[in-house]
Amino acid sequence: MTARGAALVAAILRLGAAPSEGEARPDFLARVGVIGEGVAEASRVVPWPFGRRAMGAAVLVIFDGESRFDREVHAGRRTGDHGKARCLGSVHASKLAPDWPDLGGVDFDPTFRCARAVARNLRSKAWECLRPRDPETEAETMARVFEGYARGHCAPPGEQAKARGQAWAAMMAAGGSK
Repeated sequence: MTARGAALVAAILRLGAAPSEGEARPDFLARVGVIGEGVAEASRVVPWPFGRRAMGAAVLVIFDGESRFDREVHAGRRTGDHGKARCLGSVHASKLAPDWPDLGGVDFDPTFRCARAVARNLRSKAWECLRPRDPETEAETMARVFEGYARGHCAPPGEQAKARGQAWAAMMAAGGSK
């Protein structure tokens, strides 16, 4: 496992991720290792104005908020939004996710594709939703990005996006997504 992947695994565990029902702890830890490596690679290949570490943390916050790292969602056996959302990031079909049908699966390749689709969406929303504003905290800035991710368009951050912004800021402060 890479150092970045290991740091992301530690961050996932700090978020409170736990084995899904019927999932043995060793299997869960192996699956979380795949998630860490997939997110590390996605944060490497998708340029982000705030850096790789911030991108990795943002993807993990989305995974946590959208699926709680659930094994059935990760495997592609459970979808959201009436079948429109796939993988740990609840990704919808779009030009940012051209491989949308192949996002489900617990191996590295589908996990990376899911993380990459989330990263692309986050980057798109950062460029779309962040404009020069009054001074705001990093958590407030990221809340705008998370609200854009959730809605598919820019809007003032709601409570869920604000909570995600706070979770992202805490993860960045903890230094767990190098």
